[in-house]
Amino acid sequence: MFNIVSKLRFIALFSLLFIMSACSDSDDFNPYVVTDVQVVSDKTTFPANDSQLLEATAIYSGGTTTDASSHNSIWTSNDESIAIVNAEGVVKGVSHGTTLINANYNGVIGSISITITEVLLVTIEVQPPVKNIPLGLHMKYQAVGIYSDNSKHILDHDSDIHWDSSDVSVATIDNETAIAKTLKVGETIITVAFQGIEGNATLYVTDEALVSLTISPVSDTSIPAGYPLSFTAEARYTDDSNIDVTDDVEWHTTEYTFLNTTDDQGTFLAIAPGNSDVTATLGLKTSNVIPVTVTHGILESVVIEAPKTSYANGYGGNLIANGSFSGDSQEDIAEADNVHWTSTDTSVGTISSDGYFKATGEGLTTITLNTDEGFSDTEDFTVTPAVPSGVHVVKPADLFISPGESRQYFVKQIMSDDTSEFIANALVGWYLNDGDDANYNDSAYIDASGLLHNQLDSGEEGTLKLSVQAYINGISNQDETFSYIGAVKTLQTDNEETDEHLSFVGPLTYEDSWLVGMKYSIYDEYTEDGVSGPSGIEFIRLNHGSAKNVCKDLVYNKHVDYRLPTYDELAVLWDKYAENSGTPYELYTEQNWSVGVPFWTSTPGEETAEGDKTFQIIDLGTGIDQLPAVNTKYYVSCVRDNDF
Repeated sequence: MFNIVSKLRFIALFSLLFIMSACSDSDDFNPYVVTDVQVVSDKTTFPANDSQLLEATAIYSGGTTTDASSHNSIWTSNDESIAIVNAEGVVKGVSHGTTLINANYNGVIGSISITITEVLLVTIEVQPPVKNIPLGLHMKYQAVGIYSDNSKHILDHDSDIHWDSSDVSVATIDNETAIAKTLKVGETIITVAFQGIEGNATLYVTDEALVSLTISPVSDTSIPAGYPLSFTAEARYTDDSNIDVTDDVEWHTTEYTFLNTTDDQGTFLAIAPGNSDVTATLGLKTSNVIPVTVTHGILESVVIEAPKTSYANGYGGNLIANGSFSGDSQEDIAEADNVHWTSTDTSVGTISSDGYFKATGEGLTTITLNTDEGFSDTEDFTVTPAVPSGVHVVKPADLFISPGESRQYFVKQIMSDDTSEFIANALVGWYLNDGDDANYNDSAYIDASGLLHNQLDSGEEGTLKLSVQAYINGISNQDETFSYIGAVKTLQTDNEETDEHLSFVGPLTYEDSWLVGMKYSIYDEYTEDGVSGPSGIEFIRLNHGSAKNVCKDLVYNKHVDYRLPTYDELAVLWDKYAENSGTPYELYTEQNWSVGVPFWTSTPGEETAEGDKTFQIIDLGTGIDQLPAVNTKYYVSCVRDNDF
């Protein structure tokens, strides 16, 4: 007997420990997973041709709920010969019988049984039957059908119902929403008609004055991004009545980027983290102010994003923890307190608390990211025995540096396995081609951060070619990295006739041609002699096709929208800077513009006798020349619409 009792006690104790253990493990569950969807309806039995609005509520594992009605769910009927349902959850009877109506919310399905009867509509009641409301408010009506079996069903969702007001000067009623809008003090009869049956109600519009307007939040005013927040509004009148005017007021928010309205019924949607004030107005009356704080959305997933997954020993890089939040927002949460990094083999690679991976030895390791919310991701990293073998200078996209401008350079360490690692600029020694340790000359200098500065005067024309050298632990870049400063002369014009603001860049030099990818184009040079342009500078002359492509591909002063100018646009340039057209080369002598050769335009000329296409040119040295050209080579000036 003693043994049996002891065994029973042992079993009971073991069961208790098991239950306690299970309860302890439950602390790790994800509270933001939908576990159930509940569908409810005021009526589950109603006749054919009648309609009923269904409501669905999604229940999360953490006990919170959210509205899953209307378009938030996918609605279906098991038997559409008995009842159909639309995207808003309105079910309509078709014929006698019973069927299931389903709401699918994020893959979780809830259902409700709906029975359709064959009884007949007898009368219609309008709710409320009598109502007194102050002028300026709206009134929402409902039509309740009473059937031969004494059942009652709301008819408001049926498209065949018709609403009317006996005195539209006192109040009108919208046939779709059944909302009456008051217009003046008086009395009117609200009528509804359906299937040949009518019902009516009396509406009295009074002249009571609005005393105060108060709004209140339905829940906590601190809400995650992506979630709704609802308010109610109550008005107090001179007869001491308090009326719910949530649907009558105009709702406002101070920061629409953080919090925005979703309807006219006091519901707002949290957009992004921030603060916003909510108010409401009714006529000339403004409500109290409710401050709302939008927090970061609820984390829904996380993914590791690595710029590379193979590192040489001793090198590393920052990893990104791309968190996806409610409200369709994404954010790097690598350094967040709720994020935890681990490495399966710290002898191969370590990971810091802020997501920096450091290669420590040859081999393979797996980096894992875990969040307090239960989300995780992994990424495999390989560490190679590679050693530094070279240096590569990464050039900016826009190599033209105009006077007073600067451009940023970066450096990659080339490894023996042909991989590369970005190196912090602070660890790099920077030099220009003259070898000056201070990196200064009369034209340009490069500072310790790899920023190259153009010190030329704004009036100087032509391109200065400089070699940029970077050193890391005695190793420098073997590939020549050139920077081009000074670039080309820029002129700006205002065309009063067309109201155009134009910015021209002068003819491109031989050095410029390499910058714009003309290494394989056919061109020749014209060296200015100091009479029509800056002495000794070689400018390229191109055929029309090459000239057009150069302007299309040009990146200058961080702009990419250059094109070949029209004849009229170049004419404006001449008119502005060389008004005495009979004076040779005035545009050069006054504005330092190179004009020793005519310029191409995009304006077509007359076809040749052989039927070849031509384009007009302009000689900006001696005046306007309208002679068309065929395939001769001329200077190129590019233009863009300026926003100065």
